[in-house]
Amino acid sequence: FNIVKQFAAEKARAEQELMPLSTRYLGVAGSPANYIFVRWVAQMTAVELHTVWERFVESRLVAALNASPAVFLKTHSVLGVTRIPKGLALYIVRGGRRFLEVRSTRELQSKAVDLVGEVANPFSALTKTDVQYLDCLAAIRNYVVHGSDAGAAAYRANLKKCYGIT
Repeated sequence: FNIVKQFAAEKARAEQELMPLSTRYLGVAGSPANYIFVRWVAQMTAVELHTVWERFVESRLVAALNASPAVFLKTHSVLGVTRIPKGLALYIVRGGRRFLEVRSTRELQSKAVDLVGEVANPFSALTKTDVQYLDCLAAIRNYVVHGSDAGAAAYRANLKKCYGIT
């Protein structure tokens, strides 16, 4: 399976998942609806948007490792193998856990370099601004979902850094 076609399919799937989120949010934003309802819609939209990003990231890493396993195989001294099946690639990307866990976009980029090298890293083209917005989205998601003091502090810091909101 051609890696370019696989990446294009993953992108198209993610874009399809984003359409109803945009429609839902734009349907209530700026409306005279109850503020609490509009806020809830905005919060759930941010949570779902981050979920789409997480799935996209995981599938891109799995596809990259499946297509370009040389760095991983060499780093881990795996001999006699030239490819990593998709299921094993998923296990490796998740680190043996049930889900991919990265705390920031920079950590994601570093993990990708460790797995597939700089050349095959599907996230190397992210700009500093992209990274800032993605990390802000993660902070919003974490605050909405967990509501912890640490989440609130990260939320406020990211809103100030990205949008100048204090």
